[in-house]
Amino acid sequence: MHTSLIQLLQIAVAAGVSSHALFNRFEPRPLPFLGMLAAIYVFAAGYMYLDDTHLGVLYSIVASGAIVSGFVTGLMVATGAYRLSPWHPLAEYPGPRLARLSKWYMAFWVATGDRCLKVQE
Repeated sequence: MHTSLIQLLQIAVAAGVSSHALFNRFEPRPLPFLGMLAAIYVFAAGYMYLDDTHLGVLYSIVASGAIVSGFVTGLMVATGAYRLSPWHPLAEYPGPRLARLSKWYMAFWVATGDRCLKVQE
C-alpha cells in the first residue's frame, strides 16, 4: 500500500498537536526528547523506504526529515496557541506576549545583564 508524503505529513502534524497534551502534563527533558525525535526519524525513514523501495534511500531520508519537521511544527504551534490562550494558568497576569511563548525571552535579558530592569517593568 502506497502512502503519500502529504498523508504522512498530515499524520505527523496531527501527532505533534495531540502530543502537546502529553508534553503539557509531563514536560520532557531535552535528551529524551531528542531521542524520541531520532526514533521518529528512523521509523519514518524505514517506513518510507520499505513502502516504496523504487524511490530510493535519499528520498526516504529527505521525506522523513520533512515528517519530523512537521511533527515539531505541530507541537510548537499547539504549545504557542495554548500559552497565548485564556485557558493557560498564567493568562491573567500581564506581560509581553513573547515572554509567554518562550523561556528564551528572559534568557536574553539575563545574558545582556539587564534582567533586573526587565523584572521591575
